[in-house]
Amino acid sequence: MRGPVGGRTAAVEPAVGATPAASASEPKDPVPTVVGQSCPCTGGKGFIVEKDVFLGSGHFGDVYKGRNALTGEPVAVKLEYRSRTIAYREWEVLMRMQGLGAPTVYYTGHVGRYFVCVMQLLGPTLQKALESRVSRRFTWPQVSQIALKCLALIKRVHDIGYVHGDVKPENFLLEYREPKNQTSSRQNTGGSCVDPLALLEVNIDARDASGTGANGTTSVSDPKYARVTPAKIDVNVPLYIIDMGLATRWREDDATGKHVPYGQRIDHFSGTVRYASVNAHLGRHLSRRDDLESLAYMLIYLLKGQLPWQGFVGDDKNMQVCESKGRMLVNDICRAVPDELRYFLAYVRQLKFAEQPDYEYMARILDCKQGIVWIHQQMRLMAEGVPLVPPYQARTPAAETVDVDSAAPSANIINLASDVSQNSAGAAEVLLVESSVPGTVGGKRRNGMSGQASAQAPKRARTPGAAAELQNTAQAVSRASSTEPDVGIRGGALAEHALSLALQDVGMRRGRFEIIAPRTTKTHQWVIISTSANNASSCAPASQVYTSHTSYKNLVREVERKWAQGMRISVLCFDGGMWTSVLNARDPVLVEQAMHYCPGNEVPRDWIRSKWDEGFYITACSANHTSWGIVASTMNRNKRYKQQSYIVSSTFPAKWCADKWTNGYAITSLCVQGPPSAEQWLVVMSRGTAFKEQVVELEFGYPSESIHHRWDEGYMLTAVACGSDISAYVMSRGHASGEEQRCTRTSHGPLCKIREDWSDGLFITATAFGRIT
Repeated sequence: MRGPVGGRTAAVEPAVGATPAASASEPKDPVPTVVGQSCPCTGGKGFIVEKDVFLGSGHFGDVYKGRNALTGEPVAVKLEYRSRTIAYREWEVLMRMQGLGAPTVYYTGHVGRYFVCVMQLLGPTLQKALESRVSRRFTWPQVSQIALKCLALIKRVHDIGYVHGDVKPENFLLEYREPKNQTSSRQNTGGSCVDPLALLEVNIDARDASGTGANGTTSVSDPKYARVTPAKIDVNVPLYIIDMGLATRWREDDATGKHVPYGQRIDHFSGTVRYASVNAHLGRHLSRRDDLESLAYMLIYLLKGQLPWQGFVGDDKNMQVCESKGRMLVNDICRAVPDELRYFLAYVRQLKFAEQPDYEYMARILDCKQGIVWIHQQMRLMAEGVPLVPPYQARTPAAETVDVDSAAPSANIINLASDVSQNSAGAAEVLLVESSVPGTVGGKRRNGMSGQASAQAPKRARTPGAAAELQNTAQAVSRASSTEPDVGIRGGALAEHALSLALQDVGMRRGRFEIIAPRTTKTHQWVIISTSANNASSCAPASQVYTSHTSYKNLVREVERKWAQGMRISVLCFDGGMWTSVLNARDPVLVEQAMHYCPGNEVPRDWIRSKWDEGFYITACSANHTSWGIVASTMNRNKRYKQQSYIVSSTFPAKWCADKWTNGYAITSLCVQGPPSAEQWLVVMSRGTAFKEQVVELEFGYPSESIHHRWDEGYMLTAVACGSDISAYVMSRGHASGEEQRCTRTSHGPLCKIREDWSDGLFITATAFGRIT
């Protein structure tokens, strides 16, 4: 069973000046002295491993300097101990990347229990180049060149059907050349004499290194760890991509180009915490969009010398960094950086799981000389109504069956529930609506999105902020055009060659592109989950009542009146400044109920324990900034839980949930309490439910794509909780809870949408109020 990555499963970033990985757990076999005697290029003499020259560590092995015993040529030797599957997978990617921007592989094989890869020795990493500067940052023209070259290299990895999975400065290297004075260089242990800044201030070429052997590796050949002094590298030095140990396939079939299916694992995190995409933090399978998001963070780091989420520590570091990345808007992350990077990050963050990235679009906006001019030109063309050019490649969203309401314009949603908005201003008015829910609804299950939840292709350039950009477009373009009339490759001596290579690599096309403008605001809305009854299910209520109040006192008064009529609470929600509940008539599961209100930040532990002792179980919970609300119920014997457990955590306790899932528990209710700066999760899990499998989709917004993927796999939404930024959507399968499910979003109170769902034969499963975009 799967779910999102938890706060306790954080990956540790490699420390500066790392020691060999084997030091933490010493291997039984000593490091070999000679490897690859069967390699023809050594004349049977093999490669000599210089054990005292440690270059660095990859994710699964250590890298040493070596040399060809026949020719004396320096090489890098990567040794992976007892990692057959990982080594073979990495070698496969390396061999397919030969001649495409990764170092040359000379030999692969094994010595004892070591899996060996001998490859071309490379020079300083981008991280080393950054550290060589007093300011620990690059200029924007330098970062622009790096960006174009890294983008071309990443595209080549994608073209062979793989995602790199660990894009960071340490995995992009310059070329290495042996110093003229071979003897004296080996005696120098003071580090490198290479001036990385000089290498980056010229035109670094990411093309194939013909004659120099540009092909693939997984080692970290960083002179920072070496005891040699590399010679100064030529100004036309190539840039290489390395470390394929975390590479995974995005293309399931090379012949058809079919994308791998969507997936998520609760205990899985892949990459480096500092640069990983938000989706990687949330445990989702990686796709091409994740490499590009990591590239965006890397470029910001190279430009500013730091990222906003650096400095987190502790077991839940991964989740803390994840929440920091997801909470911040693009403009917040890109403070004091050029607009080109804002537009680049905005674009890659809106890409879908299986969507083909537009590499030409990204190459154009990353050009330091022409990027912003080109953006303004495209906005002017959009304002003039010029039609779009065909996309780089047609989008390939997952097949979806959308409910008819999903096509409704957003204006219809805004006008809904006007009676709720009018009454909500009152002091203690009650909004009480009753509806009869049929026991069965015919037809095939339609996993649809209602209102603004349409799962069509992503909206482009229709975001807040785009209008403001358009207002200034004419003046900006006019001013830019007076100096640079041709928007294209021309961008100054430094960037011209890099941009031309990047555009040649992706192919050029003319016409108007649609610009993705960064969002400037967050949108919060009500979310209503409704489900149809099922012939095989005895859990559907005969009818439901929705009640909404402006104070808890009035809610209690109305609930007690409905309890007297035999109704039972199924949904409790304190969000959106309202106190609401949904009650079921003749509920087939719930027998007796008690509701407890607890002001403050502390969960009412004593009350919960006392109710457990009396045979009650927690069946609903909710909270707001200042209080908790807990509903405990007794249950019919054949529906009763066997055991129940809960946890309170400052971040979503995914690791705890994963452990409970393995023991037969399932999430039955959850909520978020506290102000945005001090939110805490309450997650209740029960054993003995009808659910066979369960997943949790965490998202900083509304996870439309993920929900549709899960619906296609047979999951149903069974619970939802929203904080100020992050939301958790619990989806379960194995229990016949309905043939159709609908998830509706609205900016006003949920009353009108609830009425619509009731009229369509659906009953309310959950409600919440949280961030949508």
